[in-house]
Amino acid sequence: MIQDSIPSEIVDTYMALVKQVLHLHRKWGVFRHLFVSTQETVDLLNDAGGDFIGMVQDLLAHDIVLTIARLTDPKQTLGKENLSLEQLIHTIDAVRHEPLRKNIEQIYAGSKPKFAFAKLYRNKLIAHYDLATQLAQEPEPPIPTTTDIEDGLNAIRDVMNAVQQYFDGLEIATVNYYDLVTHPGGENRLIARLRAAKRMDASDDRMSFAADA
Repeated sequence: MIQDSIPSEIVDTYMALVKQVLHLHRKWGVFRHLFVSTQETVDLLNDAGGDFIGMVQDLLAHDIVLTIARLTDPKQTLGKENLSLEQLIHTIDAVRHEPLRKNIEQIYAGSKPKFAFAKLYRNKLIAHYDLATQLAQEPEPPIPTTTDIEDGLNAIRDVMNAVQQYFDGLEIATVNYYDLVTHPGGENRLIARLRAAKRMDASDDRMSFAADA
């Protein structure tokens, strides 16, 4: 198992982050399959749920951005410890595991610009209502794009994978986070049922026209 090779002072934080990062990728996979994949899917959802589907889309998008911001929070906030990538880095002893500590610090430092969009959007619009923004005295931050999310997820994976690669002596980490993005689950059943309902409605309409004739 993955955790067997990771030292005890690191493994609890690492595995807790693995759980959160996997869940984040699953949520992004659902969002992509429902709202980004095809116009036909978007039309099916809008026909079925209209403004309700729009609310679901906003809630899921905000949750994804908020999770990226949480995972990239400082080690501490107001004296309270956070579960974050920075927390993980600080569990790695800089003497006993010097190559890993240097490598992961370098990866994280280089990745910080890829997390900036999530921090800004959270602080201005999701976690807080920034007064100047709400009163239109300052412009709203840009809406995160799919590229923003993909780049942020990739940077998070780079940090997480560095730990497993170091302790397992691997060139490629075995935790395939992105598999949860590319392989759909329950959302595909939803789309299939909406398609079936649309076909049934069309069939009923044809029968009605035939009866009228």
